[in-house]
Amino acid sequence: RQRQMCIRDSLAADGRTVVIGASDGQFDQYVDYYDDSGFAVVYTWDANTMAWMQKGSTQLGGFDSMDRHFGHSASISAAGDLVAVSSVHTGMAEERGYVKVFEFDSLVGEWVQRGETLHGLGEGDRFGHSVQLSHDGEWLVVGAMEHACEIQAQNGLVGCPGLYDPGHAFLFHWRCGAWDVEG
Repeated sequence: RQRQMCIRDSLAADGRTVVIGASDGQFDQYVDYYDDSGFAVVYTWDANTMAWMQKGSTQLGGFDSMDRHFGHSASISAAGDLVAVSSVHTGMAEERGYVKVFEFDSLVGEWVQRGETLHGLGEGDRFGHSVQLSHDGEWLVVGAMEHACEIQAQNGLVGCPGLYDPGHAFLFHWRCGAWDVEG
């Protein structure tokens, strides 16, 4: 069977480190893994071998049908030591979305999650449709393509005419060991 993968990538400032998200990809190493679970992987250019070398382990989407399309959007900090990766599908039809940020631990050579998983506020938000880390990785912008009007109204936001879901951008700041929503 021929598979098509949706690839998203982001390059660090030095041009030698890249994060690649494959939201429609199946990491074939896992036999019982669900189709379209998705993954993200980071590569660094090695000038000695003239080849791209994997940096740390591959970050995988969920191991059940409720957690799919991880790697929908991906961003990397300028230094290449922080990555943000999203999934807009969290549930059979829910599409709430989530974002995870990982920091590279050079002592163990692995990616470790930085803070809690960030989740969309309501069904159909598609939170994580786009993600962007700041140069230093201390700020994170997350787009929710179809952020629901009723959720906006609950949060005191205005400007939702009729049934149109205008989407929303969320700004997070890494402070005291947690991602805080700004604004």
